Amino acid sequence: IASMKRALANAYGVDPRQAHPSFGTNGSIDTIMMAIKLREVNRRIEGRREGGMLVATPTYFRNYNSCASKQMRMVAVPLGEYDWQIDLARFLDALARQKPTVVFLVTPNNPTGLPIPDETIIRIIEATPDDVLVAIDRTLVNITPEIETTELLQRFKQKQVAVMHSLSKYAGMSHLRIGFALYSQVSVAEEIRPLLPLGLGVEGAVKA
Repeated sequence: IASMKRALANAYGVDPRQAHPSFGTNGSIDTIMMAIKLREVNRRIEGRREGGMLVATPTYFRNYNSCASKQMRMVAVPLGEYDWQIDLARFLDALARQKPTVVFLVTPNNPTGLPIPDETIIRIIEATPDDVLVAIDRTLVNITPEIETTELLQRFKQKQVAVMHSLSKYAGMSHLRIGFALYSQVSVAEEIRPLLPLGLGVEGAVKA
């Protein structure tokens, strides 16, 4: 695990503590959502008028399941009826009004297969409060040019950003169930680390 963290850190230009290997992207999603649930508990957010996950729908089934299993609110903003893209004005309005504790962006989206334009991702990150996590799910391969994960992490160091990747899709390693999340801030990664599954967050496994 430590070797993988070092390799990820070198590849993406981050501190090894900002790299979290997991079992596919599903492991990263569930770990992030557990951490966000604990934030809500600690902040005494009850989830009726604020908190929860803001996401454009339809979305990956694991996002629905993770919200439900943790009894968290899902703020669902429907994709455009004709282009299946995020309605940016509507999404930003929900961000301001609903006050979520995490924003999920799935690009390319599952199940539509369409990537989110770079300018939309940037606008959403910029509009998100500094204490709200933006989780970007890049499990699927985008065959069109897109902003690099390294650039996102460097450009938005002052924001809480997580970018998730899966070797299942990029390297044909579905049978090994390997994925990882990269964080823009060490403090956020360290907050989430103890919740990693399968002992991946214990001190002996993460020293790099």
